[in-house]
Amino acid sequence: MNIDGLEPSQVEEIMLLCTAPVEQVAYDGWLMRTPQHDVKRASSVNAFYGSTKPLDEKIVRCEAIFSDAGLPPIWRLTPFSKPSTLDAALADRGYVRFEPSLVQVARLTKPFAAPLEGIEFRSMILERWLEEAREMRGRTPEQIEAEFRRLHHGEVPGYCTIAYAGGEAVGCGLVMKEQEFAGLFDVFVVESARGRGIGTEISAQLLATARRMGATVGWLSVLADNAPAVAAYRKLGFETLYEYWYRVRP
Repeated sequence: MNIDGLEPSQVEEIMLLCTAPVEQVAYDGWLMRTPQHDVKRASSVNAFYGSTKPLDEKIVRCEAIFSDAGLPPIWRLTPFSKPSTLDAALADRGYVRFEPSLVQVARLTKPFAAPLEGIEFRSMILERWLEEAREMRGRTPEQIEAEFRRLHHGEVPGYCTIAYAGGEAVGCGLVMKEQEFAGLFDVFVVESARGRGIGTEISAQLLATARRMGATVGWLSVLADNAPAVAAYRKLGFETLYEYWYRVRP
């Protein structure tokens, strides 16, 4: 699939760079990520680059590495995972497909709508943002520590913001810029404030900041069955570029 000259594999490579944890090793073209308490994108096997070793041998090796790390092996698959037979091979070994997600993109060429009245945005350093956002997102201290290590030691700069209504934190978000690409992460709105367009406004604010920094393309990933989020991103011009999914043993 190709949208306005954008290559899915290029966006995927940017995503892999933005989500790389400290605990990442390369194994014959596959990226194995084994941090504790991190999100699945940062704690899975990503078979993106070329592969030369026998497939069964590689799967067994990955399973052993995850077992040694005290983690269940999770595989993140895309339409261009290598080799192309990997998804079927995992299914044959009892791995179940779950959480299909959409990678969406938008050209950052049009001005965004006027900000919502009564909503204040504050940018802040990563440590404070993680602490402010922790309670809203229901994250544990261990999850926050894993996220801090990944973002703090990563190669891609990020910009964080918190949305306030009446002095109360109601939403948060993060954008990471690499080359001309701006990726949206962790856009979240507390349940009591949903349905007011705050999530859309957080995304718009982050993308506008990234555009001022030279970004021309926005990208994000969203669960395929999250209809409200998909509809909100559609208002900002996002279209689906490709899908990815995970496989794990029950």
